[in-house]
Amino acid sequence: MKIKEQFYAGEYTVLLFEKLDIRKAKYIVINGVKYEAIICFDLPNAIAVKTIGDFVGADADFMFP
Repeated sequence: MKIKEQFYAGEYTVLLFEKLDIRKAKYIVINGVKYEAIICFDLPNAIAVKTIGDFVGADADFMFP
């Protein structure tokens, strides 16, 4: 799933997707690096990761517990 936009919130990068149906993912893998997926309940189609980086246009894969 391609990352459409992003913004920073402190030490987190919030990733925005065109459409996100996978809200129960435990981890997200971007560019071969695994991050804990943090659900953004107030933002539809968004997941945060505890890192700072440039992910726009990258493909993201989701992992479940």
